Amino acid sequence: ALKYYERYADLYPNRSVSFIEIGDLYSTTGDHEQAKLYFKKALLIEPENSWIVTSLANTERHLGNFEQASQQYQNALNVAKIPQERRSVYESLSNYYKFRGQIDKAIEYWDLYFAEMQKFASPLDILMAGKLGYIERYVLAGKKDMALKIVKEFEAQAHQLGPPLNQLSFLFDLIFNFNVEDPETGAVLEEELGKFEAFIQTYNWEEWRVYLWWGRAKLDYDREEYSQGHCRLSKSSGDGTRTGRKGAPIQSYWSVLQEAQGV
Repeated sequence: ALKYYERYADLYPNRSVSFIEIGDLYSTTGDHEQAKLYFKKALLIEPENSWIVTSLANTERHLGNFEQASQQYQNALNVAKIPQERRSVYESLSNYYKFRGQIDKAIEYWDLYFAEMQKFASPLDILMAGKLGYIERYVLAGKKDMALKIVKEFEAQAHQLGPPLNQLSFLFDLIFNFNVEDPETGAVLEEELGKFEAFIQTYNWEEWRVYLWWGRAKLDYDREEYSQGHCRLSKSSGDGTRTGRKGAPIQSYWSVLQEAQGV
């Protein structure tokens, strides 16, 4: 893929798309310096493209350049014109503050993310991305009661949903238990991941398999089985989901686990 995008960039140096894709590829493999270089090249072509500015900000965050990242996020907000673009920036800002341990700020920006999402997203996306993100942040903020409230609300409403959505209660439990620092949850997570895999196979939701790899990688890292965890993360990147511009229920584990091991 890299050679293809490099060839395209050589043929069409005034188009940003290849530089963006190359930057994404380098970001996925953890080479954030190279990713930064290509996002800057893309930004020279489209200086008011909020997606590119946000990707550059995310790269600065990965590199530990927090002041530069904060400024780039503000730049991205300044040029964001539509709800989809603002949602992307707010999501990244929430992850930025979550990574820095400022969970209350992370929740504030998730509120803004969720408000933008409600302007255009489907009920499924609002449920799966928005609500699941709240569970994670509430647990990290020590507000387990609020996280459990969302879990219970979904369980109470599940019967109103048609299949297969009415069977997704386990996924809400899964996200909750992922963020509870309790060694006793290991067996519970194994069971819930097993249900998730069966769900994917039954309903052919293969695009969700990448989250299964992330989940199993999280367990590997918790058990200090770092080589196995990194192998699973590599498989997840090979499934075609990248960090940056696409939202995902447990997407942030990719960057968190990489950074924890200095990848």
